[in-house]
Amino acid sequence: MKLRSSLILVIIALGNLCLSQSDSSDLINFNSNDPEFIIQNHFEKAKVFKKNDELDSAINELYKAEKIAQSLNDEKLLADVLYKLGSYKSSASLYAESIKYYQDAVLIYAETFDTAGLAGGYNRLGVSYKHMGQYSNAINSLTKSYNYYHALKDTAGQGSTKINLGNVFKNIGEPEKAITYYHEALAIFIPANNQNAVANCYNNLGNVYKNLEQFDSSMFYMNKTLNIRKSTGNQAGLSYIFHNLANLHIKMEDYNTALQYADSSLTLKTERNDEFGIAGELEIFSRIYFKLGDWRNAILYGEKGLAMIKPYKDIEYEKEFYITLAESHLQIGNYKESANYYKLHIDGEKFLKKLNPKNTLEYELIEFELLSDSIQKEQLKLKKELQETINKNEELRNTVFKRNIYLIISGLIIFSVIISLFLFAYRRRLIKSKKEKQNLEKSSVPKEEKEILLKEVHHRVKNNFQIINSLIRIQSEFMNQSNFKQKLIEIENRIRSMSLIHEKLYKSDNISKLDFKEYVEELIGHIKGSYETQTDIEIKLKVQQVKYGIDTLIPLGLILNECISNSLKHSFEGLEKGSIIVELNEIENGTILLIQDDGIGADLSIDELKEESLGMELVWDLTEQLDGTVSLSTEKGFHYQFNFPALK
Repeated sequence: MKLRSSLILVIIALGNLCLSQSDSSDLINFNSNDPEFIIQNHFEKAKVFKKNDELDSAINELYKAEKIAQSLNDEKLLADVLYKLGSYKSSASLYAESIKYYQDAVLIYAETFDTAGLAGGYNRLGVSYKHMGQYSNAINSLTKSYNYYHALKDTAGQGSTKINLGNVFKNIGEPEKAITYYHEALAIFIPANNQNAVANCYNNLGNVYKNLEQFDSSMFYMNKTLNIRKSTGNQAGLSYIFHNLANLHIKMEDYNTALQYADSSLTLKTERNDEFGIAGELEIFSRIYFKLGDWRNAILYGEKGLAMIKPYKDIEYEKEFYITLAESHLQIGNYKESANYYKLHIDGEKFLKKLNPKNTLEYELIEFELLSDSIQKEQLKLKKELQETINKNEELRNTVFKRNIYLIISGLIIFSVIISLFLFAYRRRLIKSKKEKQNLEKSSVPKEEKEILLKEVHHRVKNNFQIINSLIRIQSEFMNQSNFKQKLIEIENRIRSMSLIHEKLYKSDNISKLDFKEYVEELIGHIKGSYETQTDIEIKLKVQQVKYGIDTLIPLGLILNECISNSLKHSFEGLEKGSIIVELNEIENGTILLIQDDGIGADLSIDELKEESLGMELVWDLTEQLDGTVSLSTEKGFHYQFNFPALK
């Protein structure tokens, strides 16, 4: 044995000497007599490169070994090379390529009846399938791996398979089963003092409890993982527990702590040149900045990370980038980019569902359960649990469906009521118009002037209906299930500000002009009653007695609605008291309207406010409609000053 070892070392030394003086073709010729030794030499070199985080160089050494192995008739040797290539490709996060090599390796292991090779090959193949989101294939491969490890009585191998099965169950939304397998793996690895495997189990348990939003349990297991990683000096493992802690603190809405952990993880992954891991950290930064409302940084980090992750073809991970980028672009008004990323996210969902047909996935789950415990009563129990899960999912779908129907019906009812009110008001308007027409006919006003006045009234009513239609259509683009009620309130307030003008005109003897102060008082009362707030807010009016026509009142009313609504919603958060002042003054050749509050303000520019709010965009457009200008200060509350020419 010692002689053989010495011989191997001598040949390796000679091989290294020749390598420095020849190309790859010379390598094959030189080693034709002793190929196993040269392949072993490439294995050792690859191992050193991998240890130094030089995976590209490590894989190149294995490519050389593959060329030699392919020229031989030794199937076992070729299978070992292919297995190592699959392993190193997986370490480089090139899971699609690793699957190919593992598949080729297990085919040879099957032909050569290598049970140990089949156990390890299927285990690693299952992990790569899991990373690619191919869960049905993952379960099938891991089931075979568990079977072979069981035949070998290899408890460590069985424990490894249980961890990987737990990871699959975690990803497909079966947390209880995942927890069971992790604890079964701990029962194997704790007595064996396998610290890395124990840390792996704790880490995964922390992630499951994080997904269940049981944050105390999640923090407990993640801290246990962190302590083991620090004690063993596992830098790769340490970087990933930092990554998971960042995710946990995002769930807990502690974004500053999440940033610190993400930064620590990024530092370690950058030192190791872990491009896949770096991309994952950029996704974390993107999500954190989205939660903080920093949409542009969310896009910056998200698009940079997505570009890095693309070559790895990890659809599951890409979906995380797509949804954050879609929502971030939506927030800043980049609707085309947002729609494109939403489409990519949906396409990814469809692709993964196609890879994992429901019936096939359920069959694979049952098959593995039966393999791990073949007792008949356990089989019945598992089928019962599966049926209960199906029933619960069906109940959940029905509940969600009923809730969506309720929201839609509620929205339609509210919309119908609003339209009915307008039709009723319009009918009253027509009745009053007829009376006015009769009075006009009896008056001394010329007939032509009477007809023009009536046509103008009807024309304005028609225009207002068109404005309402446009407002509803635009607002609907910003609606989703979470903000449905709030957006309906905003639509209602805008319509109310317009309908109130018509209502007061109907009651007035003058059908062309309306008292502005009286209108504003009633409008503000309605707006204030639409929003629930814990703050005691006083609205003060300093408005001159002036009368304006409908063409002036409609845009002025909408401007007041948007500005006051914005203050009520955003300016007084955390304050006990506050005030809003509305002041209108007629000056020589012009009108000044001031709307200001003494709230918390906002660190946003005018352009940013317009990008983030349909209401603010309306304010600026309506101001231009009245040939006016607007200036805004947000340092100590929102302070708007509108300068108009003389209003009529």
